Amino acid sequence: MLGDSGENVRDDGVYVVSVYLVEDRLRGQKRTRWRCDGFYKGHRASTVTRSTFSLRDAALACAEALWADYVAGLHRAPDTAPKTVGELIDRFVAQTTAKKGRLLSEKTGRAK
Repeated sequence: MLGDSGENVRDDGVYVVSVYLVEDRLRGQKRTRWRCDGFYKGHRASTVTRSTFSLRDAALACAEALWADYVAGLHRAPDTAPKTVGELIDRFVAQTTAKKGRLLSEKTGRAK
């Protein structure tokens, strides 16, 4: 599980998931947001998954979902693309997160 202090990172040498604090401005006022990133080392530009949340717990949930999908083998680095249409469909049906790491809605789950 991702920890409570500083930048929260899960890294197995192949895939990295991190949650960290960012500050930006909206209509001249400073605001604090939480960002969740997931990417494959060596393929960062083409595999980055990034979402921004107002609540830390939501960002941590996103990170845990990305990591769980990675561990389950539901997404892979670009060089290990599915070899058959059936494999692609199986991966899609099994995934629990969308491109930006947000959990799929119940409606999307039912439609799959």
